[in-house]
Amino acid sequence: MDNKYDYEKDIKALEALVKEVEDPSTSLDAIDDAIKESEILIKRCREYLTKTKEKLEGIDEL
Repeated sequence: MDNKYDYEKDIKALEALVKEVEDPSTSLDAIDDAIKESEILIKRCREYLTKTKEKLEGIDEL
């Protein structure tokens, strides 16, 4: 099983959530759920980017 993080997948999920929230027919409950889900996705993306930045900085120091 591949445990590699898929950054692009989370970005696409965030883009889909934005479209859902921007849709005038989306209920307030659905918007609330989308916001909660987006917070999780954003946290994962930030953690991934931070780890990647740290790895790159480590390479620069070599």
